[in-house]
Amino acid sequence: MKSVINWKNLSVILIGLLAFPALSIAQQPGDSKQAKRDLQRDAANIFRLLANKTVQKELELSQEQSDELVALGKTYDQEVQDLYQVVRNLPHDQDLEKRREKIAEIQREITEAAHDLKNQVGKILLPNQMKRLDQVRNQLRFASVSKAGKSFSLLNPEVLDRLEVSELQQVKLLRKAKELRADMERKLKKMQEEAELKLFEELTKQQQKQFQELVGKPFAY
Repeated sequence: MKSVINWKNLSVILIGLLAFPALSIAQQPGDSKQAKRDLQRDAANIFRLLANKTVQKELELSQEQSDELVALGKTYDQEVQDLYQVVRNLPHDQDLEKRREKIAEIQREITEAAHDLKNQVGKILLPNQMKRLDQVRNQLRFASVSKAGKSFSLLNPEVLDRLEVSELQQVKLLRKAKELRADMERKLKKMQEEAELKLFEELTKQQQKQFQELVGKPFAY
């Protein structure tokens, strides 16, 4: 199967739009600003996933689907580039109120484009492919915090909400996570010490002695 989608430039543009100061959603009133940001970020993530050859293979896309996705990508590529250009061309000396109105208008267009993108992708992919794409996307989202060493993916707020985990369950999960994290740290420390010892044993006696002179006796921080 040939490379399905070449949307990396588009995903960069979408992410750039999210980060562009003039498009800060925080400048707009309303409780839905986080939902809008999440929708736009999700659209960018869809593009990045669909540009990944491993994901393409996992979804088992047909040639017809590939062609349709490429065409869709070109359309959105032009659309977001046009929006990006509008942002760049906003005059800095423009009346503040008019500037805010224009920013809000562009923001609505970006949100609508992101929403339409997800709908169009959903029409091209088969139900089982869309489900698998969502699963892969969720795995990456839920595990991102865990990989950073901050928490476990099951403690992700969205996961807790999706699973309707009760407050009592959350307390138990947090307590268990604390215990497991401490156990992991102890095991990791032991593994590090064992690895260090094995490396140390590869040195000559003279080198071992020199190393001991360099570090001296153990010091607890």
